[in-house]
Amino acid sequence: MEQEKNLKRLMLVGIAYNQNNAGVYGLILQETDGPRRLPIAIGTQEAHSIEAKLTETIPERPLTHDLMVSIFQATGIELNQIVLKQLENGIYAADLYLTQGEQQMVIDSRSSDAIALAIRFDAPIYATEDLLETASIRSNPRPSAGNKSAAGARDTEKASDKDMSGESKGAEPERDVYAQYRTKSLAKLQEMLQKAVEEEKYEEAGLIKKVIEERTTQETAE
Repeated sequence: MEQEKNLKRLMLVGIAYNQNNAGVYGLILQETDGPRRLPIAIGTQEAHSIEAKLTETIPERPLTHDLMVSIFQATGIELNQIVLKQLENGIYAADLYLTQGEQQMVIDSRSSDAIALAIRFDAPIYATEDLLETASIRSNPRPSAGNKSAAGARDTEKASDKDMSGESKGAEPERDVYAQYRTKSLAKLQEMLQKAVEEEKYEEAGLIKKVIEERTTQETAE
């Protein structure tokens, strides 16, 4: 059901915990036919939900995404694919392409929720070329990239700061925006970081994280 020629298929190759920031995880998605990787910062609950599926862990009670799958199946809804995109305000989002009988639907979603559902339905994950151009990083392509599905990914990787912050080529911070965070207290920055992650404002989270690290290093030195 791929709708646009500029969509690129991705596979989920890893989920990583950022040791520098509690509660921040990162998904690493790899372009199946190219060297680009897309890091997406997500919260703890979404990370645990995705990890539970990747490791085939069965919780005592259904997780939110498992419940959604049960509802979809009970009502005859199929998830055909998801398309990751970037909104004007810098937030990552996704479109869910659904069918129910002959009816086709496109539903807006958070990117983390969309990926959690995609791996449960074994549905393909796509990203727009615009998103990859602005937010991806380049790496050596994996030899088996063309043969892996999102549901088959089992890697847990230690993400670099660049992976976790969501920075990429073309994402150089504007100096006036970067400077405004330096006037905030460390407690306020931590609060802003958590909010940015929850709202999936990844570039903003990356800038705040860099300021926190600079502030921490400076206070330690003093």
